[in-house]
Amino acid sequence: MEQKPLVVIKCLAYNHEKTIRQCLEGFVKQETDFPFVVIINDDASSDHTADIIKEFEKNYPDIIKPIYQTENQYSKKTLGKIMQDKVDSFPSIKYVAICEGDDYWISKDKLQKQVEFLETHSEYSMCCTNCVVITSYGEEDWSISQTDIDLPLENLIKKGGLYIPTASVIYRKEVKENYPECCKQCSVGDHPLQIMCGLKGKVRYFSEKMVAYRYAMGNSWSASRKNLDIDTLIRSWNTSIIMLEGLDAYSDYQYSSFFKAGEISIILRNVSIYPEKAKYILDQMLKLCPDSIKYANKKEKLKLFFIQHHMSFILILNKKIKGLYIHK
Repeated sequence: MEQKPLVVIKCLAYNHEKTIRQCLEGFVKQETDFPFVVIINDDASSDHTADIIKEFEKNYPDIIKPIYQTENQYSKKTLGKIMQDKVDSFPSIKYVAICEGDDYWISKDKLQKQVEFLETHSEYSMCCTNCVVITSYGEEDWSISQTDIDLPLENLIKKGGLYIPTASVIYRKEVKENYPECCKQCSVGDHPLQIMCGLKGKVRYFSEKMVAYRYAMGNSWSASRKNLDIDTLIRSWNTSIIMLEGLDAYSDYQYSSFFKAGEISIILRNVSIYPEKAKYILDQMLKLCPDSIKYANKKEKLKLFFIQHHMSFILILNKKIKGLYIHK
């Protein structure tokens, strides 16, 4: 009897011709004792991304299950539903892994190790791994811990989507059943997913580096954000504030201090990227969560004081000293 796929890998691709081959090779080289499929959505790329995907589709028809868009769906905010509907079309799927077309897997045992863990630990809703960060300046480390640990819900909420490498994530499919609308409307998908996994079970972190994440390079998501105007970015960031407010209510306000602290963390993280416009960003974002300030820690309150008193030059200096990439 033919085995049905146990795992689906979700992959979004757009103008990734320079990186998509390495990404797909990381998938098809996985060594598992169970079948899996890759749902890859080419979002109407204008380069040769689709041609490369078609090559893999021809060579690995049982694994590569592409969707070729003729119009860009990300701009229409329909990608989430399209991908979820495709996942649901495989009723045997139990686990969902994620890796976008500009990232890649470096361990051929990634899926096997993660699925084995989830199969034998039913109390866990998700597991993730350590990561190598690829930047234009070389490789950086993304270690949360030197040993395998459980990640606390507080950190999943407060540290945002940059806490866990998205390309390392695998979660139980049922986490997205009755998925809250505030999560669906969030402009980023990783942060609400991680929180929902933390609300529905435990989250395990493997210290082994199994994936690579490209930061602010080429057509990566982080690089594309640089071209957006500040008001567009603020509207996008505010969907994360709305998401945290919504999940605070969803969890019956059991973790309000975490969610409020998470709101301040998101605001200050984005302010630090654009210190020249810090006061404007702060004022616009705090309109959605004015009471969150009281949950800021001492260091955060100091930063807020600088911004509110037009002393953003200190943030600019701090940025220059610390460098470009800080995920913790």
